[in-house]
Amino acid sequence: MYHPRQGEDYEYLELFNSDSQNQVDISSWNFTTGIHFKFPPGSNIPPEGYIIVASKRDAFLRAYSDVLPEGVLVFGNMNGTLEDNGEMLTLVDSQHQEVFSMRWRDDTDFDFAADGYGSSLELMCYDAQNFSDGRNWRSSPLPTMTDPLKEFSGTPGRKSSWYDCPASEMAAKYSIYASEFMYHPVKEITRFEIHEFMEFFNNEDISVDMEGWRIASGGGRHTSVRFQFPANSVVPPKTYFVIAKDIDALRSIYPLQNVLTFGPYDGELANGGDRIGLFDSNGIGIELVEYDDKFPWPIGADALGASGSDLGINTTQFQYKGLSLNRVSFNVTTSKKYNWIAQLPTPGLINIGSRATPLPIVTEMNITQSINGIIEKTFFKPGYPTTIMVKFGPKNLVSTPTLEYYIEDLYQDNEAIISIPMTDDSGDIYHAVIPAMAANAIVRFRIKGHHIEVQGLVVLSPRSNDPMPWHGFFVAPADGVVDKSYHLFLRSDNWTQLWTNLATNTPHHIYLDPTLSTCCTLNPNWQNTVPAILGYRGKVYDVRTRYQGSYYSRDRGENIKNWTRDPPSAPSPLRQLSWKIILPNYGKIDGKSELYIMKPYNDACTLITTATIYTLAREIGIPAPKVEYTRLNINGGYYMYGNDMDF
Repeated sequence: MYHPRQGEDYEYLELFNSDSQNQVDISSWNFTTGIHFKFPPGSNIPPEGYIIVASKRDAFLRAYSDVLPEGVLVFGNMNGTLEDNGEMLTLVDSQHQEVFSMRWRDDTDFDFAADGYGSSLELMCYDAQNFSDGRNWRSSPLPTMTDPLKEFSGTPGRKSSWYDCPASEMAAKYSIYASEFMYHPVKEITRFEIHEFMEFFNNEDISVDMEGWRIASGGGRHTSVRFQFPANSVVPPKTYFVIAKDIDALRSIYPLQNVLTFGPYDGELANGGDRIGLFDSNGIGIELVEYDDKFPWPIGADALGASGSDLGINTTQFQYKGLSLNRVSFNVTTSKKYNWIAQLPTPGLINIGSRATPLPIVTEMNITQSINGIIEKTFFKPGYPTTIMVKFGPKNLVSTPTLEYYIEDLYQDNEAIISIPMTDDSGDIYHAVIPAMAANAIVRFRIKGHHIEVQGLVVLSPRSNDPMPWHGFFVAPADGVVDKSYHLFLRSDNWTQLWTNLATNTPHHIYLDPTLSTCCTLNPNWQNTVPAILGYRGKVYDVRTRYQGSYYSRDRGENIKNWTRDPPSAPSPLRQLSWKIILPNYGKIDGKSELYIMKPYNDACTLITTATIYTLAREIGIPAPKVEYTRLNINGGYYMYGNDMDF
């Protein structure tokens, strides 16, 4: 059991002694790769008996004590964890001689149902000659999934559910293909995203009775997708069919009169990436889709990837729809990221971008600097060139790739674009070197190339429906790089506008005398934001920002002396104020979509005191924000040290 839905504590290994006459003394045997565990003196496996090595012995016994056969020994705790995507596992005896070694994976011939769907990986035949051959392994029956976090599968201490010796060939799987996923409709107004849907295609020449088949998402979330096809779920040959979160809601916005539609399903498709598995009535994995909303996946499928203000459009026109995740070709596996695009949804119909061979994209990208012989991937420094390495897929479809870049100027919309031919490193891997930049440079770039489908250079990355037309990187200031340091850039007129938005707020003395009639006067624009650019740990984020704080404290702050870095017209002198920074949907930082950089009160000691109080509160179980001491630079100049508050 290498990926239980309930977490790593419930992982376990089972060993079997195939000798029918003699016990095996395994004292001082130990696992040397994968996990680490050494059996204590006096450890034995009885004839044709089993033992268990558990990640956490107490957790295992809580989960399996009711089904574990009497007399089966349970050892633990193991050191380390079993890797979810597979690894090499080696057991040696007390003389350090190898007893066995095997490598499992979560793809190819191994059944993916054991990777986060509640099943264990079981050996079908104890006489198998090659333990690393996926054809000798099957996943245990799927749990019912009525309560994903309380159901445990597997047969610890017993023969495999599918024991078959010698292992026979598995029956051919039906060709039921994943086709389209609408996992994040735009501007849902209900608690649940009721306009979600999944689409599959029966590629068989015969009808397939899918009664008892199941769809589930892996990982053990409380909101995991769960659906079981009811009786009479017969799908005709060469037919698209849809599974809806809410059938009536979906029919209200799409013409589904002639579309075979099932539903509703429990749970929701995750907006930040998910693993969706289709299983037949025997629990055999038929199709797996593991998607994400980050490069190199099509970002636009995640509710367009950004808000309307970021995109410069009114997203109301896309309400309940947006862009769905579309498979390009059934000839190419679902694991290839270039086989998925963001397109207008077409439930029950062939996808708009469907074609035999997917068009090429950039599937991998690395941005690095070589600084005194050390490769830097996060904090880029002035005075050093920056290398952009990319890999294309599918193979052999791109020729003469080119990198285009420009240096961001807040006051220009037509910065000079510079082109650099990319150097072929090996087949589909290329690189280009951008010259050394000055401190605080914001560099935007994109990758173009020729391919057989289109005349001339075309943009290959970012993708056409991604919310950002350029990639980017940030060159940190030369006066030392601070790990927790934010670099905010905004035009002087926009910065001034933030102060103007507070201009009609009631004077502070009203707080002391709330009986005055003007005590609640507010500028209707006091919550409005302006566009800005954020540099953080080498990355570039197009953000929106404003001052942060209550009605009474937002415009209070210590004066800043001698500010020279493109200041606002007001206030004068400039003040240290708190900031709210709204990140784009596609560019969260440490899982946060908003940053709150809170100003110091009186002196920096208050920041440390506040952080300490909140930290101590969390340690004793009192709900409190997470606080980190943070440096904020604006327009290339030091602005303040503040507290980064994670509310």
